[in-house]
Amino acid sequence: MAVEYALLGLLAADARHGYDLAREFGPDTPLGDIVHLEPSMLYAHLKRLERAGQIVASIEPQDSRPPRRVFSLTA
Repeated sequence: MAVEYALLGLLAADARHGYDLAREFGPDTPLGDIVHLEPSMLYAHLKRLERAGQIVASIEPQDSRPPRRVFSLTA
Protein backbone atom coordinates (compact mmCIF):
# COMPACT_ATOMS: atom_id res chain seq x y z
CA MET A 1 0.00 0.00 0.00
CA ALA A 2 2.91 2.38 0.65
CA VAL A 3 3.86 2.22 -3.03
CA GLU A 4 0.34 3.19 -4.02
CA TYR A 5 0.47 6.20 -1.70
CA ALA A 6 3.78 7.20 -3.25
CA LEU A 7 2.26 6.90 -6.74
CA LEU A 8 -0.73 9.01 -5.73
CA GLY A 9 1.65 11.62 -4.31
CA LEU A 10 3.65 11.73 -7.54
CA LEU A 11 0.49 12.05 -9.60
CA ALA A 12 -0.86 14.81 -7.34
CA ALA A 13 1.84 17.10 -8.72
CA ASP A 14 1.19 16.34 -12.41
CA ALA A 15 -0.10 13.69 -14.82
CA ARG A 16 2.67 11.27 -15.79
CA HIS A 17 3.28 8.21 -17.93
CA GLY A 18 4.50 4.89 -16.59
CA TYR A 19 8.10 5.22 -17.74
CA ASP A 20 8.38 8.57 -16.00
CA LEU A 21 6.94 7.09 -12.80
CA ALA A 22 9.30 4.12 -13.02
CA ARG A 23 12.30 6.47 -13.07
CA GLU A 24 11.20 7.81 -9.68
CA PHE A 25 11.79 4.32 -8.23
CA GLY A 26 15.12 3.75 -9.98
CA PRO A 27 18.47 3.19 -8.32
CA ASP A 28 20.00 6.21 -6.59
CA THR A 29 16.68 8.04 -6.29
CA PRO A 30 15.03 8.89 -2.97
CA LEU A 31 12.12 6.49 -3.59
CA GLY A 32 14.37 3.88 -5.12
CA ASP A 33 16.47 3.88 -1.95
CA ILE A 34 13.33 2.93 0.02
CA VAL A 35 11.45 0.65 -2.38
CA HIS A 36 12.80 -1.43 -5.25
CA LEU A 37 9.95 -1.50 -7.77
CA GLU A 38 10.20 -3.46 -11.01
CA PRO A 39 8.24 -1.99 -13.94
CA SER A 40 5.84 -4.94 -13.95
CA MET A 41 4.98 -4.28 -10.31
CA LEU A 42 4.61 -0.56 -11.00
CA TYR A 43 2.02 -1.27 -13.68
CA ALA A 44 0.24 -3.72 -11.38
CA HIS A 45 -0.09 -0.96 -8.77
CA LEU A 46 -1.27 1.53 -11.40
CA LYS A 47 -3.87 -0.97 -12.61
CA ARG A 48 -5.08 -1.49 -9.04
CA LEU A 49 -5.40 2.26 -8.48
CA GLU A 50 -7.25 2.62 -11.78
CA ARG A 51 -9.71 -0.17 -10.86
CA ALA A 52 -10.28 1.53 -7.50
CA GLY A 53 -11.18 4.75 -9.33
CA GLN A 54 -8.34 6.76 -7.80
CA ILE A 55 -6.51 7.40 -11.07
CA VAL A 56 -7.47 7.48 -14.72
CA ALA A 57 -5.37 6.80 -17.80
CA SER A 58 -5.63 8.73 -21.03
CA ILE A 59 -3.95 7.97 -24.34
CA GLU A 60 -1.34 10.45 -25.52
CA PRO A 61 -0.34 10.12 -29.19
CA GLN A 62 3.31 10.46 -30.15
CA ASP A 63 4.75 11.30 -33.54
CA SER A 64 6.93 8.34 -34.43
CA ARG A 65 6.19 6.05 -31.47
CA PRO A 66 3.15 4.16 -30.27
CA PRO A 67 0.75 6.15 -28.10
CA ARG A 68 1.40 6.07 -24.38
CA ARG A 69 -0.88 6.01 -21.37
CA VAL A 70 -0.72 9.05 -19.13
CA PHE A 71 -2.03 8.64 -15.59
CA SER A 72 -3.67 11.35 -13.51
CA LEU A 73 -5.66 11.58 -10.29
CA THR A 74 -9.42 11.50 -10.36
CA ALA A 75 -11.52 14.04 -8.51
